[in-house]
Amino acid sequence: MVQLEALVDWLMQDVGIAFRDDPKALEVWRQAGARIDGDRVCMEASQVRALCKTAPEQFTQIARNRARDVVIGGQNQVFAPIYGAPFVRDLQKGRRYGDLDSLEKLIKLTYMLPNLHHGGLLICEPCDVPVSKRHLDMLYLHMTCSDKLHLGPITEQSRAQDSVDMAEIVFGREVMDQNCVIMGNVNKNSPLLVNKVVI
Repeated sequence: MVQLEALVDWLMQDVGIAFRDDPKALEVWRQAGARIDGDRVCMEASQVRALCKTAPEQFTQIARNRARDVVIGGQNQVFAPIYGAPFVRDLQKGRRYGDLDSLEKLIKLTYMLPNLHHGGLLICEPCDVPVSKRHLDMLYLHMTCSDKLHLGPITEQSRAQDSVDMAEIVFGREVMDQNCVIMGNVNKNSPLLVNKVVI
């Protein structure tokens, strides 16, 4: 564990992470005390650890069915299905690009499996739906085919806002003001790159 943390410190302090085509993100990092070189962000390990300490050690994401709430963080484990598979496979049709029908079936299977606590979001990519509206269809399926928790698509600002807006329809503003009802999943690309999604 000590070696792993030392490598993470080295990556943040000496190598950095690039935030491509995102001046807002660079400004947020700059205000937090990071060193900016072009689009590369470096920060001292002590500063990163101080920022991490501002996050809660654990929190509860609530579900539409409150019996399915989960505590995230601490000593808790939360199991969810795969994320981002471009292909699906079954005995009748074989391997193929994911589609909305397959996503719906996978959401329903996830709903039925007691050992999966969370529905995730993008169990398979519904390639038969235009990217500009795909996130709405995914959210709708999660909200209508399951009462388990799910994530919201945050690959672009308007999609993140749509996620929040749809969650407000389900939970109401008062509940959202006091609870975590939806989360986003942030990934970086290799090598050490965070880039904006082009619509």
